Amino acid sequence: MSKTQQKAVTQVDFAMNTVINYCFYGENAEDALAERRELVDELEHTLSATWAGSDLLKLDDALASVDNFVAEKL
Repeated sequence: MSKTQQKAVTQVDFAMNTVINYCFYGENAEDALAERRELVDELEHTLSATWAGSDLLKLDDALASVDNFVAEKL
């Protein structure tokens, strides 16, 4: 069955401050959709520059503290 004959599994999502449109085909399309949601959530929790709990912002806050400490010592 060609892609044009298969039923598409689609979803629109908002993550990482971006609208994301997904379209999967094939017998594992539903599973692929679920897996990509887990991956996007993991990426957002790690790399988000806007989500307060992200590892990236925690690192940024820690570096800012080091910068402030060094600036006070100079």
